[in-house]
Amino acid sequence: MDFDTLYRYSAANVTIDGKVYKLDESYAEEGSNVVSTVYDGRTNTQIRLSDGQSTTIKFENGATLTVKAEGQTYNATLTAKRRPSCRPARTVTRTLQGQQTEPKR
Repeated sequence: MDFDTLYRYSAANVTIDGKVYKLDESYAEEGSNVVSTVYDGRTNTQIRLSDGQSTTIKFENGATLTVKAEGQTYNATLTAKRRPSCRPARTVTRTLQGQQTEPKR
């Protein structure tokens, strides 16, 4: 599972399976299923799940995303206090520049 967080506010946090991660710091630890990489303007967080595993992600706005891997399928449940203002996913082409990516306009 993979998600990006854009920099809008300083030092946003996300809680993954009870552990708090600062989204303005890169994180990679031996044996962990979470890798967070800081780029210019965004942070990419990856969570690796094996068949039968699940993870719970809690965002600062109170929303909780639970994801379970079942074979080649991921089932996700999003719960929030209010209706989320998410835009539908769309394909974005990016140009790689060293370790940074920028949306192609």
